Amino acid sequence: GDWYQLRNQPERARPHYQQAWRAAAQLTETLDGKSYTEVIFGKPVLLHMIRPDRWNRYAERPPSEVEVRNVLVEFTVDAQGRPDALEVLDDSGDVKRGEKTAWAVRSTARYRPRFENGEPVATPGVQFNQPWILLLPPPAAKPADPPTQPQGEKS
Repeated sequence: GDWYQLRNQPERARPHYQQAWRAAAQLTETLDGKSYTEVIFGKPVLLHMIRPDRWNRYAERPPSEVEVRNVLVEFTVDAQGRPDALEVLDDSGDVKRGEKTAWAVRSTARYRPRFENGEPVATPGVQFNQPWILLLPPPAAKPADPPTQPQGEKS
């Protein structure tokens, strides 16, 4: 199913997911106290996303020269595994970073949808946090010390 989902073919992915869901539903064992259907299909799983352009352009700089700021978006993953009703919750102080992150999620993110009773369902409240590596501003110049007068001279 994930293979088809990654190729933006959710209708072809669905029967494969349903077959996997039925197989997992037959297992009586649990994993960390959860059924296998819950572990595999209990929440949307991000399969693919193309990050915003230039989000890490300063990644090679020393840590003392950069800072990481995060953009947080929230959306619904629809039954086809696509983000819908996207909202920027925190743009880290830059509207453009928020817009670029929202565009990347909306345009390129593909999820394995959540399933209930063997059927894909929409899941609201999914969040994605996109880090941005930014250059720190140069340190402020220190004010010059006043000139000193040689000893013995009076002004």
